[in-house]
Amino acid sequence: MSKNWSTQQNEIFSWFRGERAESNLVVRARAGTGKTTTIVEAIRYAPEGRILLAAFNKMIAEEVNSRLANPAAEAKTLHAVGFAAVRRYANVRIDSVNGRRADDLAKAAAPAAPPAILTLIANLHTKAREIVPLAVEPADVRDLAIEFDLVPDEEWSSEGFDLFYVCDAAVRAMQIAEDTKPVNGIDFADMIYLPIRKRWLTPIYDLVVVDEAQDMTIAQLMIARGVC
Repeated sequence: MSKNWSTQQNEIFSWFRGERAESNLVVRARAGTGKTTTIVEAIRYAPEGRILLAAFNKMIAEEVNSRLANPAAEAKTLHAVGFAAVRRYANVRIDSVNGRRADDLAKAAAPAAPPAILTLIANLHTKAREIVPLAVEPADVRDLAIEFDLVPDEEWSSEGFDLFYVCDAAVRAMQIAEDTKPVNGIDFADMIYLPIRKRWLTPIYDLVVVDEAQDMTIAQLMIARGVC
C-alpha cells in the first residue's frame, strides 16, 4: 500500500532523484515526523553507485539496514566508518578494556603526574581525540577541559599541575597516539581520531546521508565529508 507523502517529503525525494539546485541538502524536522522513514524512502530514488547512511548508533544502523531497498546503500555508524578506514592501514581490533590506551598514553605524556592528574589528562585527551582531533597546542583543548570539568583542583595547581599542564600533556598524548602504530586494539576515540589525524579517509561513497545530523561533532562531520 502506497503512503500519502507530504509536499515536503516529495520535495526531498526529488532532490534524491537528482533534481538538485544545491549540492547539499539539510532537512529540519521535529520529533515524530517520520525522519527515518523519509530517509529510507528517499534513498530508494538515489542514482548514486554507493551510498552511506550514517546512523546515530549501531542498533539504529542494523534496523535501518533491514529496511533499505536500494542495493547501493548501507547504514553504518560514523565510528564504524572510521574503524573501517583504520583497518585499511592497520590490522587492529576494538579494545574491549575501556580507557586502557588512554591511561597508557597519559602516562607516556606525563610520567611525573600523580594519579588524579593522570586521570584528567586521560579523559581530556580522549575527549579531544573525539571532538578536536587536529588539536596541537594546549590552547586548542582548554575550552574542552573547562566544558567537561577536567580542571585540576587548586591544591594541584599550587604544586604545578595546573590547567595548562593538563592541556599540554593531553595534546602530547594525542601526538603519541598519532605516532604510535596501533598493534593490537584501538578504542572508540581512535576510530574518529586516527582517520582524520593520519589522513586515512578516502572518498569511497558517492552520497552520504546523515541521520540526526544536529548531534554530530565537527570530527564526525569531517569523517562524513572525508568519505564522500
